[in-house]
Amino acid sequence: MGVASGKFIPAPSYSVIRSRVIDLREGGQNVLDLSVQLADGTKLETAAGVHIADYSEEIGEEGREIVVLGIEYPLYEDLFPDHVAAYGRQFSSSGG
Repeated sequence: MGVASGKFIPAPSYSVIRSRVIDLREGGQNVLDLSVQLADGTKLETAAGVHIADYSEEIGEEGREIVVLGIEYPLYEDLFPDHVAAYGRQFSSSGG
């Protein structure tokens, strides 16, 4: 299982739930039933959900981040092969 996070660039429809996201940014966003879609439109299944940290009112557009929790393996490796490889290298022997 893996976790992914990054800059959140909202679609225009985000404005409908933005105030709720901000109210719940310290926890409890599971009630919003947030989800992520892959580029092909497939819903990304997660074990622990999606969280949006929206501090754009305080620090501007750069103040938004999304965290996707519990992306199942092997999908996580398919989506983030470089991350999985880097993680694996941490545990490989140096040979010397």
